[in-house]
Formats: sequence, C-alpha cells, structure tokens
Amino acid sequence: MDHDKPLFVCIEPDNASNVLAARLSTLKLYPRDSRNASVSLADLPDRWIGYDAARAVIARADVFQSAPTARLEALLEWVGGGGHLVLIPPATQSGKLHPEWVKRLGIQFAMKVPFEEHAAFSARYGTPSAQTLRSVLEGDPGEALLGDAQGPILARKSCGLGLVSCVALDLAGPSWPLN
Repeated sequence: MDHDKPLFVCIEPDNASNVLAARLSTLKLYPRDSRNASVSLADLPDRWIGYDAARAVIARADVFQSAPTARLEALLEWVGGGGHLVLIPPATQSGKLHPEWVKRLGIQFAMKVPFEEHAAFSARYGTPSAQTLRSVLEGDPGEALLGDAQGPILARKSCGLGLVSCVALDLAGPSWPLN
C-alpha cells in the first residue's frame, strides 16, 4: 500500500506545479520505495502534525526569503521534534534567507560561484554543465558531509531533535543532467 512508503514533500515557492519534485525524482534522490508530493507555500500545514507522514521536506531557500509565517513556524516546529528539512539553493542570485531565518537556522546561502567538479559528488549525481554555479554557505552549516575549497557542498546540522541539511548545488536546476 502506498501509505506505507516514505513520503518526501517538496515545497514549491512559486505555486507552480511539482517541477521540483519531478526533477528530484528523476535524479533518484529518494529511495526507490518512496513516494513524493508537491505542495505550494500557501497550502503548507499550519500545525506541525500536518507533516507527520513526511520523511523529509525539501525546499528551495526562496521559501525562507520572507518573515516567518504560521505555516513555516509549523514546519520548523516539526523539524525540532525530529523532522528533516533539506534546503537547496535559491533559484536566483539574490535569494537570501530572511534575517530572522538566518538567526534561527544559523546559515545563509551567500554568493554563487562556479562549481568545480568533485569526483565523489559527480560519481553519484552526474557531471553538471560547465556553467553550473554553487552557493557558498555562510554561518554555521554544521557537519560538512562533502566539501571543496569554497566550503561545504552537502552539510547537515541539528535543529532540536531533527536535522536541517543544506545542498550548495541546485540539483533541480536546468544545468544539472537528468541521469
């Protein structure tokens, strides 16, 4: 039954379709026996219990460009209770987190620089095009799982009982190969 499979929720900041979920599914970032759902920012649960079925919530940093709302507060409460939030870079160069979120999460997606191919990363996710950019993570991104001279490419940190993971590359962006 589908309800027994892990659920990964993608937040779509622009109220678009499930573009992010579809791209991430194509890259096989989810376990094979999982299911994913896409939800608009306006349709997020306003209580933490609304995320109870989710294994992880994946969001572009753009979602956190504005001041905290009740819906995003519920998301952070769910993370603090043991949930897992995965942040990928904002779609635009100017997509910085709102100062209140920086204070709470302790990180910021800063400038974008050219991505220099990293063998371990490319072996798993494919080789990006030559013009692929990566964000530089500022602040305290926590434990670097994979990094280069510019800092962490993959990082995770505790947030209460849960985790916030940051990816410096836009794996759902147009310059990433669909392999």
